[in-house]
Amino acid sequence: MLDLSFTMTNPVLSKGDRLDHKKLVALGFVPGKEIADIGDGSDGEDSTCLAELVQDTQVGHEWLKVFLDVEPRRDFMAEFMNAYREADQAGAADAFSAAYDRLSREVDGLFPSRFRIRDACVTNSDFVWFHKHSYM
Repeated sequence: MLDLSFTMTNPVLSKGDRLDHKKLVALGFVPGKEIADIGDGSDGEDSTCLAELVQDTQVGHEWLKVFLDVEPRRDFMAEFMNAYREADQAGAADAFSAAYDRLSREVDGLFPSRFRIRDACVTNSDFVWFHKHSYM
């Protein structure tokens, strides 16, 4: 998978599409007056991450976000675990390294490769994308 982010040099979102204070209230993220009381999250109190969402919308940047999957889709974690089990059952001294080396050789042969767009958006809040694709 590839998770790509491009900073937009020219804004493309209309005023109606931009996430702002009114939309956060309308979407039910926070009651109208409480948005100023969220803080910056530095005290560890912002478990909702709303401060980051609000900060993103105030910066004035836009991003094109694209999430790609390799085509055909592969589960490299499952492949690694299978290679690890095989190396371990074969009595390899370091099954982890053996499995890693095997998959590294396979990866070399994967490029060039085809990718399929799984998701894409233009947003003025980078946090929105992180919240949707929180694999990190």
